[in-house]
Amino acid sequence: MAEGSDLSDLIDEYRAYLQRFDRLVGDVDFGTPAKWKGRLVTKLPYEQFETRWTELKKFESAYQEIMARGDTVNDSLQKVLRDRAAELLLETKLL
Repeated sequence: MAEGSDLSDLIDEYRAYLQRFDRLVGDVDFGTPAKWKGRLVTKLPYEQFETRWTELKKFESAYQEIMARGDTVNDSLQKVLRDRAAELLLETKLL
């Protein structure tokens, strides 16, 4: 779980996510499936958002390290990054 300013940043990210969700997908109840860019997404409550956000940041960091070393990126890592970004309604800049 996040601490101090990290928690404040995470809460700000969650607020931005909710605004993004309402703008891009519409007014949908939490947990109700909806379509965004051809993918099924659901509006996440804070606890699920926190988990998905943390996973995305962890995988983004691993991806950046791989790219910095010039290594080959695993297809499964790319899929996880795309899936997490889509769940959070983020355009991935990495792939």
